[in-house]
Amino acid sequence: MSLEQDQFRSHEEWFMNFLWNTDQKQVQIRTIMDFLGSGGFPDLRNRLVDPNYSLGFLFVGGGTGKSELGIANWLLQIRRLVENSQGADVYKDNIDITYEDPSIQMHERFRDEYRAMDLAHLIKERSAERFEDPHFTPPDVDIALGLQMWSYIEGWQGSEFELNPLTKFARTATQKKGFGVLSIQSRGGDLHATRGEHFPELHGHEDIVAEDIEEELKRLQIDFQSVTKSAFTSVGSCFRDGVFNPNSTGKGILSFMFRKDWDSLDPSMQQAVAQKTERLVRLNRRHSLARKPTLIFRDTFIFIPGNQEILGANSV
Repeated sequence: MSLEQDQFRSHEEWFMNFLWNTDQKQVQIRTIMDFLGSGGFPDLRNRLVDPNYSLGFLFVGGGTGKSELGIANWLLQIRRLVENSQGADVYKDNIDITYEDPSIQMHERFRDEYRAMDLAHLIKERSAERFEDPHFTPPDVDIALGLQMWSYIEGWQGSEFELNPLTKFARTATQKKGFGVLSIQSRGGDLHATRGEHFPELHGHEDIVAEDIEEELKRLQIDFQSVTKSAFTSVGSCFRDGVFNPNSTGKGILSFMFRKDWDSLDPSMQQAVAQKTERLVRLNRRHSLARKPTLIFRDTFIFIPGNQEILGANSV
């Protein structure tokens, strides 16, 4: 696990402060549902809602699984409606979920989430191995979801085709002619605008954005489709009487954003971040959904069809 990842995995309260103040998870669910509902990957669409078809999911770096389970549950409910129309007495619930995340804390959160949603019977396997580890062999699935996690994957920038984790991710959906989805911040969002220039000093590498992944996929000649959506994160807890002065919740949100304890940042960096945040909040007030202090995260969703010749689809 990278030091950057370990920083916030060991401070779960940062993550929870962020989740309580953003609609990012809802945007993830809605974006993927809308894509499928509007005809994305039409060859797969009938299988998704067929209760007789064994539908496989892979959650890569699944975290709490809130969004991923929400998507699986949406398809489960559609399948149950189909079964109701057919007069079924017992639901097949023919969906298998494989979950991967190297954080034991996230495994516990994921367990809480699927139990609360009454989806325990769908969980086929859980793994704490890193996705890019050569020893981790992902299953063949219809849908692979990697939401807000690819910046923690190592060895994908500039590596050769067969060893590249992006190839490995895309191939999870080749056998079943499904698709994979990666979501990550775009260069034009407030998250990158706030922290981007400070990331090299804090973590020793550039702040990863969707455009980096898209460029790598193009280099590998792997086809994809992208769509960028806005998510709203309330940062009212970072202001007192209109002045940037974060309370404990605000510091938790900022610590999550920077993957570093806010109080440990150099005062000059804190001042620079304060000025950027104040400016962005002023700009965002023009948006009807951002009248309170808000940062607008712009996340790009990268849809990768598994049925591509370069991935070996013609040989499986």
